[in-house]
Amino acid sequence: MGYGLGSSGSLCAASYDSFGIVSKDYKEIKDHLATMESFFHGTSSGLDPLTIYLNKPLHLHNQEIEVLKNPINTKNILVLDSGITRNAKSFIQGFNQKKSSDPSFQKALIELNELNTQAISNLLDGTPVYEPACLISQLQLHHFNEMIPDIIRPVWEYGLNSGEYAMKLSGAGGGGCFLLFTENDQSNLASISFPIIQI
Repeated sequence: MGYGLGSSGSLCAASYDSFGIVSKDYKEIKDHLATMESFFHGTSSGLDPLTIYLNKPLHLHNQEIEVLKNPINTKNILVLDSGITRNAKSFIQGFNQKKSSDPSFQKALIELNELNTQAISNLLDGTPVYEPACLISQLQLHHFNEMIPDIIRPVWEYGLNSGEYAMKLSGAGGGGCFLLFTENDQSNLASISFPIIQI
């Protein structure tokens, strides 16, 4: 719990599996799950609990939900465990406040959306995702600084400065787990003092 790994989504998916309305309409299920998960976060897209409920990777494109048939290569994507739990709701509220009142943050979100789209396209095409991941990492370090704990910031900065790896927020940030992207050689991760898990 409080780790950005979908604990609230898992609980909602399990509850819906036991007590929910049987439907083949993914959007309808997503909307029900979004309402449920909003209890934990104040707001939810419903996508996290939906992918857990279906136990399949999803791609949202033009508001259409597509179940991916081909596996995604996550060999060079890892999870770093900060050892800190956090309450996502407070970080989501802070994010929403900046989104509505800070023009530079609004501009950064547009850029972040473009970079995320590029990273997702690379994952779907089977092409390297490291370059857009580095740009996402730089943008988040600058504009999402308060969501990166003090003990994680030096690790984040070292990866970018050395070019050895790039980090990304998982969920709302603030603690829990963070995504870590490498190119090919993962031997350079031995210097990191936090547990690292292969996806």
